[in-house]
Amino acid sequence: MARPSKRLQAGGTGSAVSQTTSPRGRRQRPLRVAGAAVCCAILVGIVSVTAYAAASSNKAASGAQASAAAAVPGTTPLPAGSFGASTTKKVTITLQGGGGGSNLQAINYVIKAFEAKYPNIKVKLLLAGDTSQSTQGTLISSSNPPDIVAISPQASYYAQLLSHHVLTPLTDLWAATSLKTRASSDVNSAFLGPDGKHYVVQNQKVFYGMAYYNVAMFQKLGIPAPVNHRFASLAQFYSDIAALKKGGEQGLTIGGKSGYEEVWPVDAMLPTASTKAQMANFLTSYQSSVKLKYGFSSGPFLKTIQTLHDFLDHNVFQAGFLGADEAGSQQPWLAGQAGMLLGGSWDAGGQRKAANFQYDWVLLPSIGVQPTQLTAGLDGDWGIPVKSKHIAEAKLFLSFFLTNAMQTKAIVQIESNLPVVNLPQSSLATLDPMVQQMLADAQKNGAQSGWASTVPNVQAVVVSDLESMWAGGTSPVAVAQHVQQTIAQLRSGG
Repeated sequence: MARPSKRLQAGGTGSAVSQTTSPRGRRQRPLRVAGAAVCCAILVGIVSVTAYAAASSNKAASGAQASAAAAVPGTTPLPAGSFGASTTKKVTITLQGGGGGSNLQAINYVIKAFEAKYPNIKVKLLLAGDTSQSTQGTLISSSNPPDIVAISPQASYYAQLLSHHVLTPLTDLWAATSLKTRASSDVNSAFLGPDGKHYVVQNQKVFYGMAYYNVAMFQKLGIPAPVNHRFASLAQFYSDIAALKKGGEQGLTIGGKSGYEEVWPVDAMLPTASTKAQMANFLTSYQSSVKLKYGFSSGPFLKTIQTLHDFLDHNVFQAGFLGADEAGSQQPWLAGQAGMLLGGSWDAGGQRKAANFQYDWVLLPSIGVQPTQLTAGLDGDWGIPVKSKHIAEAKLFLSFFLTNAMQTKAIVQIESNLPVVNLPQSSLATLDPMVQQMLADAQKNGAQSGWASTVPNVQAVVVSDLESMWAGGTSPVAVAQHVQQTIAQLRSGG
């Protein structure tokens, strides 16, 4: 993926096929095209959302659960006037976002609940389509931008917004909503500005780049089940692949011509080859104001690409993988002819109707100094322009969206997607059991924002180069050097 992205309709964790293909904005499958969306042009229409005087949606928690939640700052709505928002004067803020189907339904639900909680603040919704285009950056930089804007941080204009100080720092929002403790590490480490501050906030996410394995096939061939959803080592992973091949089965299926799955193993394994300092720099050094402390033509990045080259020697992927798209990669898996399938959190429930065998999930192996973590694609990014006319009220709305009640009702229940914050287990009951396990794993072990889901323009480069490398047309060193050149171009504004 490099990035779960522009959702124009509901795909979600329970959907086998997601029909959106862009780099951010609405819920969907991890990025199929980094930095350039193939969906629709921007649809801008102001939809006036009327306030409703019915009971507010703050009914999500009850009894002891509500008391426990109330003890944690940020889990319940902030008092009127927070951030300096107006408590008496009538204010209308503009919010850019929303797509279709359940996404629009979820946003409208939150808007109505917000207006009921803060009756002097009304919300007008601007429906946004492709927010990866440069025109979005122009809108955000204009003299009269929406108060809350939809942003594609992996688009090239994001770095320009940061360097020109167009966006409002969200430090106080982060503190007021306790995201440092309520959200997992992927949320706290993604899309930081050169000053280490947050300028965008997400409202949902997906996990990608893990594998699903055929439980019965593993048992039949004497392959030990991964402990805690992890291979003991890279050697163990190769041993399991060899056992599958010896038993006449395919190994790990991947869409080798999908245009996005190729890079998922990079996002999954690069953090394991890197120190935390290296990974933090990899995620931000495309910005010219951030010092490039660690290059890409050697070290952890080259090691990751070399490992993916070694996958060929160990016959990790299915036969003919370079000719398979995502649907094609699923065929041998669903036919019971492959031991593992590369996928995302949406496949946990999406495969159930098609697969006639039991499966479980496992992370790709660590190849270095760090343990494996789930790879997250953060979706639904919002920011506040410095020229917003209602910054305080915009922050109050975003804080409301991040409460446990809104994340539960809008994101989990209406959209069937993954929340940004760590919710009580009881709030996740409508999600697939495996997705609940993933969320619990991320809460316990942390998660990592995917490199290609975060850095602009790199997905297309790496996908093309990996396909060439696997076909024998280039080397790991050449791939790494090309990425180094791409980062240099980004740093120079190219």
